[in-house]
Amino acid sequence: MWLGLVSVIKGLWRWLRKLENAALVIVIAAFILCCFTDLYHLCPCGISFTQNGETRASLYDSLLQSLSTVLALIVSLLFVAVQLAAQAYTPRVIKKHFESFHFIFVSLVFVFSILWLIFIAGDHPYFLNKLAFIKADLAVMLSSFSFVLLIPLVIRTYKLMRPKYLLEELVDDISEKDFERIYRDARPKQFEHVRLQESKLEAKLQPIFDIVRGCTLKGDIQTVREAFENMHERLGRMIRITDDEFLSEQIAKTLGQRMLEIGLFANHEGKIELTVDTLGLFENFFEDYEKATKRASATILYSRLKEVKQDFDRKYTQSRYPKQYRQITVMFCRCRSILASIVT
Repeated sequence: MWLGLVSVIKGLWRWLRKLENAALVIVIAAFILCCFTDLYHLCPCGISFTQNGETRASLYDSLLQSLSTVLALIVSLLFVAVQLAAQAYTPRVIKKHFESFHFIFVSLVFVFSILWLIFIAGDHPYFLNKLAFIKADLAVMLSSFSFVLLIPLVIRTYKLMRPKYLLEELVDDISEKDFERIYRDARPKQFEHVRLQESKLEAKLQPIFDIVRGCTLKGDIQTVREAFENMHERLGRMIRITDDEFLSEQIAKTLGQRMLEIGLFANHEGKIELTVDTLGLFENFFEDYEKATKRASATILYSRLKEVKQDFDRKYTQSRYPKQYRQITVMFCRCRSILASIVT
């Protein structure tokens, strides 16, 4: 029970550490505070709005037009931004924008505010009596709340346009349960179930490695390193938490295979520095989680590692690339020794 509570608190803290989430919480808290306290009436314009009927009607009409215009403008601009991100990285990031809590929440608040101004903001005694406990002009507060909510949405959209933060979001979507449904919860002869869960896990992994491949083509070593470091931290945490040795082995094997695939891809594209860097990250991960890898997985990984080295040897000669050849050979020997110690 206590471990579960601690895990929830840690997860909440990780969520609040993101700027857009902290801004969203602050905006919601300010809205609630203004609605149920006398803070709203400290503003002279708030008093005048409620005292002058003509001014209030004019204000409501202006707010209605402003909300409709801003909502249409924001959705249009967001579509353009997401389209650019999809072209730059992968089309799979579209879901990350439009299925996010921030976008859905802001859209619902805007729509509710517009409906409130259209149907409820007039002098309807029923609604006014029912909402007498709210000390602020709710139409004005909802409109203001809608506009201010754009701040965390813009922050999040801007961050997701950058590969570093986009990769963090994608990696955070991967959970231990994604692996459990394949390797632990599956029963014998449930091939369709296993295939379905594998496709769901692949749908989460594929956008990450689409971005990594794109960064590999551009020679963006830093982004590739950050992507694997994020996966190292995320999947490493799963391995540390789980007490299922078979599950931890499959998690380690999945990341190892993906790393070597990127190493092989970097070879084909002539990005030797990325091949060296990927092998270094591979070595670091399996040094930390050597005990999580068993003989069968180590054998599979060794064959993939050998394939990377053989491909490099075919494409690059020692006489032409002496420095890179030496680096690859050293990294290959280190990775091979780690896997060999597991196999033996």
